[in-house]
Amino acid sequence: MPARGLRHLHPIRFCPVVLKARGAFEFEPLAKYLAAQGAYVLFELPDGSKWTVRLGPSDGRYVHLHPGRWVPHTMRVQANTLRSAVMAHAHAKLLGAGASDLAVVNEARKHYLNMLPLRELSGAGGLGAVIAALDG
Repeated sequence: MPARGLRHLHPIRFCPVVLKARGAFEFEPLAKYLAAQGAYVLFELPDGSKWTVRLGPSDGRYVHLHPGRWVPHTMRVQANTLRSAVMAHAHAKLLGAGASDLAVVNEARKHYLNMLPLRELSGAGGLGAVIAALDG
């Protein structure tokens, strides 16, 4: 467990603390540490969220930090799916309509994103699920 006082740190602030404690904050020590762990390490923050650390290029931005895969409260989606969901919500707000309305989604995709229309909103893990997740 992390030391007291680290309980409310954001992952970007917490990550250096964890890596420094493991002697793996600089590029070379981090590269060796991650190689020994199998290329990445998953760590849990005091709030219960899980984060993955991977090695990037040695150009000074070598720590890659992102939410862990298949962990609670995390949804992995393709970039265009996320873009479509966000723009569907924004466009629906302008129209006073629902973001999950297929016509609204297709209009947003065409007008703002230059994407082709969809025949349906796919469910679990697809655009429909992302739109629903953004509904809160």
